[in-house]
Amino acid sequence: MESSSHVLHSPEQLCEELNRLLYNAGFTASDFVEVKPAPVGGHARYLVNVVQGKPRFALADVLERILHRPLLGGLWVLPLEEVEAIFAAAGNSSKA
Repeated sequence: MESSSHVLHSPEQLCEELNRLLYNAGFTASDFVEVKPAPVGGHARYLVNVVQGKPRFALADVLERILHRPLLGGLWVLPLEEVEAIFAAAGNSSKA
């Protein structure tokens, strides 16, 4: 019997959510973000790649406010807890 409280979102769901955050920041294209699963050491993780330039800076800015840590470089590794925080923030903003 599993008692995990984690919801495992698919890479596609995370990609859609990140693209929605970019859309809300004024970007209209939907091919700025690529998300791949990266299970490492038994922990679910997501590899997020965002195109260089303004989309990366805009998404990093939004996510830094949600995750309370800086996102540097071109490839971000997000553990399951951070992905849940992104979806929780999205849920909270849609209720406002």
